[in-house]
Amino acid sequence: MTAAQADLCGDLFSRYSRYNKLRRVVAFCGRYIQRLKERIELRSSGSFPSPLAISSRSISTSIIPLTTSELQHAEYLLCRLAQKETFAEELSDLSNGERVAKSSSLKWLKPFVDEDGTLRVGGRLRIAALSVANKHSIVLCAKHPLSALLASSFHISLLHAGSQLLLATLRQKFWIIGGRNLVQSVFHQCHTCFRSNPTLVQQSTADLPVSRVSPTHPFSICGVDYCGPFYVKSAVRTRGPTKVFVAIFVCFSAKAVFIELVSDLSTPAFLAALRR
Repeated sequence: MTAAQADLCGDLFSRYSRYNKLRRVVAFCGRYIQRLKERIELRSSGSFPSPLAISSRSISTSIIPLTTSELQHAEYLLCRLAQKETFAEELSDLSNGERVAKSSSLKWLKPFVDEDGTLRVGGRLRIAALSVANKHSIVLCAKHPLSALLASSFHISLLHAGSQLLLATLRQKFWIIGGRNLVQSVFHQCHTCFRSNPTLVQQSTADLPVSRVSPTHPFSICGVDYCGPFYVKSAVRTRGPTKVFVAIFVCFSAKAVFIELVSDLSTPAFLAALRR
């Protein structure tokens, strides 16, 4: 990129504080350029309409709402501009059929450039039944202003979601290098979240029951629990191992523990262990 192009891109991203407005402005600019191309093609073909028809057509098309495809193309264009500013060397290497440098932050992501010139994350989901955006996310840098605008826009659209939900939603379409710190910064700098800032209710601990604080003989009042199963080798060599369980009796007053072997989970087996 030349110095003039870099200044133009930097001014474009810093001019707007909301991502949706920036995307709509770029989409309208793309529509205007498309109309100019159509007029040039008509003029070159000799079927150029009258000026009155052109003015009425331009007025009627200027108020047509933006379509989904126009907004999507504008989004891809913004991402490509941001990538040219932050990953210029990686784009050059991948365009020439080379690998990214070992010092690059993208060396573990297996990046590639798609047919539109957008830098995307590679991986092993090429044949998965998913969309291209989910399989190969667009690579962005957290230090670029576009990443902050995206994070702020997603944070508001998700009704001021937390850091983890915001990061997970962003990664469905964009892979931001250093995105975890970015979403935490966006979350903590949000005035709405700062003002609401809910405080967790601290549940007070209840008093201990009488059986836990009254001194009595050991195992006068106790609790019981089972663990297992375990397999015990039989004294007869021809028999297989026997499944057994372990009953753990805990005294409520002295915290003494008694362990007893139980043959099964039946009531008679438990009563026998209790008597022992």
